[in-house]
Amino acid sequence: MKKVVIIVVFLFIGLNIQGENIVNIWADNSSLYLGLSKDRVWLKSYFLSNFQYYSTLKTETKKGIPTIVTASRDLYFLLDSLLKNDNYYKKDSFSISREDKIYTFIDDSNQLEISFGLEKPTKEIFNIINMVYENDPKTRKIVTDHYLESWVIRIFSAENVISPDINSLDFDDILISATIIGEKSQWLWGVHDGVDYIYSSLK
Repeated sequence: MKKVVIIVVFLFIGLNIQGENIVNIWADNSSLYLGLSKDRVWLKSYFLSNFQYYSTLKTETKKGIPTIVTASRDLYFLLDSLLKNDNYYKKDSFSISREDKIYTFIDDSNQLEISFGLEKPTKEIFNIINMVYENDPKTRKIVTDHYLESWVIRIFSAENVISPDINSLDFDDILISATIIGEKSQWLWGVHDGVDYIYSSLK
């Protein structure tokens, strides 16, 4: 029988919980905008140690679910290096594998498993950036240039954090997994900073 995990929802009033063992997302994120939050009012926080109570589920579509969260360049090049000669790498309780450009990361210590892809941003993402910075061309160019040099995260399997007793994934589940992977400094306003957990675990 699974233990009941209490998920605390924090009102964002300038307080931001930091620490690599916690993942934060904006509660008012929009799947229409691939995880962007327009208002950034409510913050949801989850301890990675609680992921042992959840199950890993595949996305409904084999194409995965795209997000607007960027991965660090360090992660991209680390994975390329670790898996250059072999599609599997293990370090302590962590492992990473690759099949058809899909990575699967497993953290045995937290019973965490995520499958994801890293891809260049699409026109849809640049349209969202243009919308956010419609009246701020200087910042728009800075953020656009960063995305042009970055990779965004597509999720193929995630933990069912939001509804552990239901055999399906909510978009928040997708965003939580993407944020675990995402770089610590997200440049686009409305995207919460990531944990960069895979990079810090495998480097």
